[in-house]
Amino acid sequence: MSASQGMSAFYMHMLSNGDKEYLQQFNRYQVSADVSMGGVSKSEYAEFSNVWRTLKHDLKFKYNQGEAVYFSGAVRIEYRNYLTSVYLQYKNNSNLNNRSVLSAIARIKVLSSMLAARALDLVSSDYGTTDMTEHHRKFNPIEVADTINQDIQFLLASNSSAIEPGVLRKIDSKFNFIRKHLVDTKSQTAYFMIYRNMLSMSKILKKY
Repeated sequence: MSASQGMSAFYMHMLSNGDKEYLQQFNRYQVSADVSMGGVSKSEYAEFSNVWRTLKHDLKFKYNQGEAVYFSGAVRIEYRNYLTSVYLQYKNNSNLNNRSVLSAIARIKVLSSMLAARALDLVSSDYGTTDMTEHHRKFNPIEVADTINQDIQFLLASNSSAIEPGVLRKIDSKFNFIRKHLVDTKSQTAYFMIYRNMLSMSKILKKY
């Protein structure tokens, strides 16, 4: 989750023309992602550790006075590849047909951060979706958003004591407020709103 949150902060630094606050957040998420890497299974570590190490080295901005902040297009593709692969791994390991309260909460946390990262990737790219590969398209924003919504509705209907109804209603409201912007790549994406809502949802769900 930290890797995709860091990805969002990375793109926000670019979209904000170099606001240092986003760069600081990005660096914090990178540290957290490193820690998280130590807790994955041996097979996942073998699959992702070298790619993550290389990607971290390549994630660098370039700054030209009087011009927008930018970074290599090849690095964007590398970053996009990584998010897609992590999503597919998570999807394969998450049994959507056997919902439980805890698994639903965990999925909302992870998938909402991934969905925000993909949306901010596309809105910050000059090419939008036109340079998406077949691999990238396996991350289907509409499908991901539907899964998040199904998990939220499942939790609302479950009346579980694990999470308060008021908290769920906040999550439901925040998610549906930005859902259109997360899945409609042709709309004028309100990227500041996406990022703020991602942070807010993450903060609300942090203790669960």
